[in-house]
Amino acid sequence: GGTAPPPPAASSSKASKSPKKEEFESTDVGEYKCEIAKSGRSACRLCEEKIDQGDIRVGPVYVMDRPPFMPATAWHHPKCMWLLDEHKNVKVEQIGGFKDLSPDDKADLRAVAGGGE
Repeated sequence: GGTAPPPPAASSSKASKSPKKEEFESTDVGEYKCEIAKSGRSACRLCEEKIDQGDIRVGPVYVMDRPPFMPATAWHHPKCMWLLDEHKNVKVEQIGGFKDLSPDDKADLRAVAGGGE
């Protein structure tokens, strides 16, 4: 009787891809991030209006206060974030993702960040 060899075990490939807890720690809680909104689903934490897909969004990274307790970003419209006292001294160069923005988007963010003077 020729028995076929067993199929490759699915568990062996999963074992090598087990999520590493260190991944979450690589996101610096307390740092700031900016990016072009991937969808129109995020809402500004200040004005609570939607941030349109393709618009710049910016905000501080924090740890969720409910499961899964992982780092998340409190997204804001740029003009809204710099209205808040706790964020008004943030410099665009301190924001993760700033260097990846287009020159026009960098200029827009700089104008908002320094626009209060």
